Amino acid sequence: MLINPETLADALETAPSWAKVALTMPSQRLREDARLEIGKHLYEVIYQPGEDDQQLALPL
Repeated sequence: MLINPETLADALETAPSWAKVALTMPSQRLREDARLEIGKHLYEVIYQPGEDDQQLALPL
């Protein structure tokens, strides 16, 4: 997968809505939780195996 601004923008669009909203909250704890959730989401979207990939994923 090619990582470019469009790929990241598409991934952000599918991030959980609560996390996107929580980034703007006055509570530092909520902002930190949201930052972590969006980071996890971006990581999963970017580094998930492709649909046409013939290699099996290793168990975690």
